[in-house]
Amino acid sequence: MEVRDCKPAIIAPSKFEAQLLSDLLRNAGTSEACVFTDTASALDGLFRGRANMVFLMEDGGGGALELVRQLRRSRQHPLRKAPVFIVSAALTLALAERCRIAGANAIIGKPISSAVLSNTIKKVLAKPRPFIEGDNYVGPCRRAGIVTAGTGKHRRQTDPVI
Repeated sequence: MEVRDCKPAIIAPSKFEAQLLSDLLRNAGTSEACVFTDTASALDGLFRGRANMVFLMEDGGGGALELVRQLRRSRQHPLRKAPVFIVSAALTLALAERCRIAGANAIIGKPISSAVLSNTIKKVLAKPRPFIEGDNYVGPCRRAGIVTAGTGKHRRQTDPVI
């Protein structure tokens, strides 16, 4: 699948964040995104939607990770095996580990650009991880690791090198 064939669904706490991510995805070459601002109704909305990948904005409350777990464990959901991307302002090793355990394919740190989104989507689509269904975990193989995108801990030239 190419980036232009992607039909993203965006789940964000505010319509402004969703619009920003939608614009960045459109600039990266994807089609028009389905947007949800309520995580409670998003799972049902995704069931009826035409999306083939999901972008969730993590605000620190853990609602995005819980939605990923629910999506992966729902046997009838058409997006159960779809790529799931988490976008977060706090890209830490602990958050990346929680996303991996929840079943996300990739985590993207803010600030983001169309190029970062496009490259992350290409990485995930180029190397699909096998889907695992176990008693304690459902999602892409955790041993293969999670794709992380963003500039990481040191984003400025003035940041001290440790």
